[in-house]
Amino acid sequence: MAQGRGNAKAILCVVALLAFSHAVAAKDIIIGGSTQKWDFPPGTDTGYYATWSAKTTFAVGDNLVFQYQSDGHDVQEVSASQYDSCLLSDNPRLSTGSDKIPLTKAGDRYFICAFIGHCEQGMKVKVTVGAASTPPTTPPATPPVTPPTTPPVTPPVTPPATPPVTPPTTPPVAPPVTPPVTPPAPTPVIVAPTIAPTPVPEVAPPTSVPEPSPTIEEPAPASTESPTTSPAPAPGSAHSVRVGFGVVGAAVVAAIGALLF
Repeated sequence: MAQGRGNAKAILCVVALLAFSHAVAAKDIIIGGSTQKWDFPPGTDTGYYATWSAKTTFAVGDNLVFQYQSDGHDVQEVSASQYDSCLLSDNPRLSTGSDKIPLTKAGDRYFICAFIGHCEQGMKVKVTVGAASTPPTTPPATPPVTPPTTPPVTPPVTPPATPPVTPPTTPPVAPPVTPPVTPPAPTPVIVAPTIAPTPVPEVAPPTSVPEPSPTIEEPAPASTESPTTSPAPAPGSAHSVRVGFGVVGAAVVAAIGALLF
């Protein structure tokens, strides 16, 4: 029963697709676009319809729609040479004001307005018809879709909680003890004892001894004998006293210098 319903739905889908593809493939194309009817080109642009046609896609199964005022224009299909020269053909002239021309084959088709002078003013259009799109093939009947069996959901296995690792406690490091700095002991100043100078005994100045006055001797009578050198007189007592005082003074000066230094 369920399979029959599935086949019926598949057939309905195929029919809908065919109808949609046919509706999409076959379309009505208004010559000049939705804002420009079959009339003189805007701004006297004689190439207006050629430019519009080059930007439009035409396919077999489409319809060309010419919308215009029937008392001022018409439509006639011509050959390529007649299109270039704006010459009329033997084909009938359409003048309903809303002509629909089906495109039954691929190739180029040419249309002009048969009123005198209208073709020369730009009322002509060339349409290049492409091949019809390939209709979609009928898909095979879709078998009923069996929903997959959902496997039982296995709850996730929670691993045992790992006890937190306590890092080893590092004992505090005692700061280094800096020994007190003992200032150096001042160097004792040895004061030399003051030695009182020994009074120097005053030395009495030497008493000058008057030298004996020389005795003037009478010249001796000249002798024929060679003169004899007389011996030097012995030093007197005054000379001995001076020498003694000099020795004592030197001894005193040496003693005073030893005491001072």
